[in-house]
Amino acid sequence: MDEKIITSIVCPGCGCLCDDIDVQLSGGSIVQINNVCSWGIGRFVDRKKFANKKERKRPDGHYTRINGARKSVPLDEACQLAADVIRAAKRVLIYGLCQSGNRAQARIYRLGKKLGATFIPSEGPLVTMFLEQFKQNGLSLCTLEDVRNRADVVVFWGANPIHSCPRLVSRYALFARGRFTERGEEDRKAFIIDLHPTELTKVCNEAILKDGDDLALLRALRTLLNGEKPEEYGTVKPKQARELAKALEEGLYIAFFCGRGPFYGNDGKKFLKEMVDLVAYLNEKANCVLLPLATDFNTMGFYHTILRDGDCDVLGKSLMYDVRDWKPRKGDVVIGLGSDFIWFLSDEQKVRMRTKDVKVISISSYETLTHVNCTVALSCAMAGIEVDDLAYRLDSLPVKLKGIRKPMLPADWEILERLETSLKI
Repeated sequence: MDEKIITSIVCPGCGCLCDDIDVQLSGGSIVQINNVCSWGIGRFVDRKKFANKKERKRPDGHYTRINGARKSVPLDEACQLAADVIRAAKRVLIYGLCQSGNRAQARIYRLGKKLGATFIPSEGPLVTMFLEQFKQNGLSLCTLEDVRNRADVVVFWGANPIHSCPRLVSRYALFARGRFTERGEEDRKAFIIDLHPTELTKVCNEAILKDGDDLALLRALRTLLNGEKPEEYGTVKPKQARELAKALEEGLYIAFFCGRGPFYGNDGKKFLKEMVDLVAYLNEKANCVLLPLATDFNTMGFYHTILRDGDCDVLGKSLMYDVRDWKPRKGDVVIGLGSDFIWFLSDEQKVRMRTKDVKVISISSYETLTHVNCTVALSCAMAGIEVDDLAYRLDSLPVKLKGIRKPMLPADWEILERLETSLKI
């Protein structure tokens, strides 16, 4: 058998897009992987993300569902059937978008605009807020290498990288040794602000636990930094807030990583605005950056697609904040791109989908709950594993993805190209 070792390839397992992965191939199959986390292993060898011993089933063709029975069909026929479903729709919604390469994102965004579709990104609650704030005020960003080399204060706010970007703490944010942080974690102060204790609680300088009082803590920090005494700290102990404020005041390079938590509920927009204001205030005396902790490997790629088209006005018009805001109605057609759409719906939404006869078209590399039960299933190869593509890291750095396994199915962007041809628009 032909054996080959490929070094320094990019892992499309999460938003870190680690570029130090070494893979050994034998007979076209992956037999060994180095420098990879459990998420990456799952991606490379088709295993479940949190249970690597369990196989994640891949589809072997394209399917349609007729009278409740699943039937295998050729790609061209599947695309034509999907086109017929879309043409009959009163409203088209496109969900997912963040687990596909940039070529597929660009094509489905162009197609969605022609159809007047509503986009629902899988990471919507987090990054939609950042996009809105970027439009209004701009944001302070940096590369992950800057965090590794310079950051002496790191704050994880509503973010647990162990369950979103597993190697972030070891490669960049906490344990990594950089140019000006030669002792790694000894040269950094790290804080975690979360509802519950997490894996990082034991290694951070302080674990500040709160009960949804993000705004109260944020305002208390701003007051402390102004040399005044806050009227309230929310559910946070005053001593903890003072220690964090002191670290922010003394820090030379401060990095905030924000997760989804603070953006759920009615105060999400207020929180981000005041967080951006705090970062701007800290930047008057030191360097301070704010990065969204995006889990899906190409979340930032979709938002760059929007920005490249100059479509910031899409917010509030054709970009839905959260899939939980969707109320299924008769005539709806949902296109799921690289996502398990049905998995994230409430029981009420699932019931309404059945009663309103909502059609679903799935474009996926895996046999997900959605892909198995949809109206038309268009199966595709995996970007960064089987086909080349482009993705954007969580810090917005573009990274090339390299296919290393022979694909048995077409790329998602090729399927979208055929679908657009079938629609004749």
